[in-house]
Amino acid sequence: MTDVYRSRERYRAAEGFLDCAPIWFQPWWLDAACGPEGWGASLAYRGRDEDRISAVLPFRLNRTVGLKVLDQPRLTPSLGPYLVPRREGPPLDIGRTFEILQMLLENLPPHDLYRQRWVSADLPWHPFYWSGLHQTTGYSYRILPDSEVDGIWRNLKGKVRTSIRNA
Repeated sequence: MTDVYRSRERYRAAEGFLDCAPIWFQPWWLDAACGPEGWGASLAYRGRDEDRISAVLPFRLNRTVGLKVLDQPRLTPSLGPYLVPRREGPPLDIGRTFEILQMLLENLPPHDLYRQRWVSADLPWHPFYWSGLHQTTGYSYRILPDSEVDGIWRNLKGKVRTSIRNA
């Protein structure tokens, strides 16, 4: 039994921790997008208790030009690490967050290339950088559902409004 298989099965068995996670992290989504055997997950645990997952890093298993690639499936706009929200106690400090991200990195299977668009810009990527990976920052904007359309339109730059009208 491979480590990828074991981590995938643990990920499936512990679904409750993904209640607040984006849809892209759900096992059923990964099954549909990659096939049941086409994805894996790196898991980080709280302490030595392997029943208490503190973070996950799901990925698609891919092979491109003979290289082992860990990326994200098609139709999946973002993936990356997901730290399980703490139900009690103080929020994680930055040092503990670094430790968790390092654990996720160490638990990835052997690969030649890792490429994903992360869900949140709130996560520090330092452990990935320290491991020799590179990153490119891209920006996306969120418009809250309770925002007024007229107010949003007024706050856009003239060039953006023109582009929207011409689209």
